[in-house]
Amino acid sequence: MTKINKNPVVPVILVFIFANAAALVCRNLLAKARIDYEVLLVANLLLFIASLLSLYLQHKSAKAKNPHVMVRSTMAAMGLKLFGLGAALIVYIYKAGPARSTNAIFVAMGLYVLYTWLEVRITLKANKKKHAGN
Repeated sequence: MTKINKNPVVPVILVFIFANAAALVCRNLLAKARIDYEVLLVANLLLFIASLLSLYLQHKSAKAKNPHVMVRSTMAAMGLKLFGLGAALIVYIYKAGPARSTNAIFVAMGLYVLYTWLEVRITLKANKKKHAGN
């Protein structure tokens, strides 16, 4: 049986598309729950870009002979995501003022967990395939 999904980026793209579609389709339902769908769309885009960057760094470092390179790149990617997304959150809270959507922030935090879980899963599968021949 051949595997259709050879590209490790495909699951991240699917989550991005699904989350955006869900936010757009459920716009009225989200508004009733006081969740700004536009905030979710921007947060999803930022998380998508950060995840792609993180996967790129990890994929690039997996080719190195030194195992410390993988650890350093993983930590760097986590730091960049944490500080970059934290800065975006602070800017949003400052700019939105009292009109900010706290519920949208919590949903975005859930998306962060989902993207992080997906990155770890993809990296572990790639690492398992890399060491399968040894």
